Amino acid sequence: ASMGITLSEPADLFVHGDEIFIVDRSGGKIVVTDTAFRVKKELTGFDWQGKAETFLNPEGICVTDEKIYVADTGNRRIAVLSRGGVCLAVIAAPKSDLLSEDLVFEPLKIAVDPHGRIYTVVKGVYEGIMELYEDGGFAGFVGSIPVTPDPLMQFWKSVMSQEARNKLANFVPVEYTNLTVDSEGFIYATSLADENKNAIRRLNSAGSDILIRSALGDIPVNGIVTDSEDVAASDFVDIAADGERMYYALDRKYGRIFTYDTFGDLLFVFGGPYTGQIGTFQKASAIALCGDRVLVADMASGVITVFEQTEYAKAVLQGLSLYDDDRYEESIAAWEKVLVQDPDQRLAYDKIGMARYQLGQYREAMACFKTAGDQERYSKAFSQVRKVTFSDKFPWIVGGAAAVLLLLALLIRAARRWFKKHPVKKG
Repeated sequence: ASMGITLSEPADLFVHGDEIFIVDRSGGKIVVTDTAFRVKKELTGFDWQGKAETFLNPEGICVTDEKIYVADTGNRRIAVLSRGGVCLAVIAAPKSDLLSEDLVFEPLKIAVDPHGRIYTVVKGVYEGIMELYEDGGFAGFVGSIPVTPDPLMQFWKSVMSQEARNKLANFVPVEYTNLTVDSEGFIYATSLADENKNAIRRLNSAGSDILIRSALGDIPVNGIVTDSEDVAASDFVDIAADGERMYYALDRKYGRIFTYDTFGDLLFVFGGPYTGQIGTFQKASAIALCGDRVLVADMASGVITVFEQTEYAKAVLQGLSLYDDDRYEESIAAWEKVLVQDPDQRLAYDKIGMARYQLGQYREAMACFKTAGDQERYSKAFSQVRKVTFSDKFPWIVGGAAAVLLLLALLIRAARRWFKKHPVKKG
């Protein structure tokens, strides 16, 4: 749908209720539309302390029931507005003994949890995601990314002067690129791929990564999968999570959207590098979920592309949702619809096996896991079959053993009686 306006560089998207918020970076504005992309209003600035302020190269946005948080990057601040556009606060560089006096506060992306805590990715800050109190005070860093020491760098540091070592002390070659807070209050974050290939993280309140990565077939939760050294890793720039704990990671390098479930299984991939066709991207910049639709912004073309679910995707998502609701029989039926469309879909067999396992149908689950090639879950199902088999046969085993002992006792007793009646004569 045409919005009737031109977007220069859509840098971020946020959907709240029936409104879509679009950050136009070079346009210096926030465009607010309804879900049909009809423009409701534009925010180009705000009044603060008697002065008219404008946005300068804003990069990120987060919206709650009552407030709009804008990462006003060029002005080195976060603007907190009411839903009506009235400025409530301006958050500049926080002060803390833990922060460098030379810190340049350029917030790029922003998220807010249910308690009003603000999380922001700051340009040039590598210690992690910056956490701020509701009033803008510095609360700490979340999700610092460990880096494997480089032996060569370790050597050079050993021969450097103390001053030179101090300059290298805070250097971390990994940085976050984006973040979002899911319905449970956890932070999903993307970063430039590190040595461990953990470019996607799910952080708890302590900043620990709790993302499940036990994916079927050992497919890494890392976007592009290849054994070729000539193929570069995915470059994730945004992430969106829905209420079912599924998440969509946007890969700018290949223009693709990788969709994973809570177990780390890759569900589907769509989009692609720009070819002139709808659904391909020159420079994908932002992703957001709007009901069943997926919105993707392209900073180079100024276009927002809307993806709708196919029947295949609906069956996959229905199977996941029904399983999460403990409706295992219905979940099996949904995954069987997936198999009708793709008989070789290993993931469908695996999910059916998980549902049958929950129903206590362990032998059937084993067959599904075998087809899916899921050795770990196959072993668990086999263990349950062995327990059930032993449990079913245990009374017979005990009864048989008792019968044998009883028979043995009777034979011994009979033998003693016989020997009493027929004593063995000596000599």
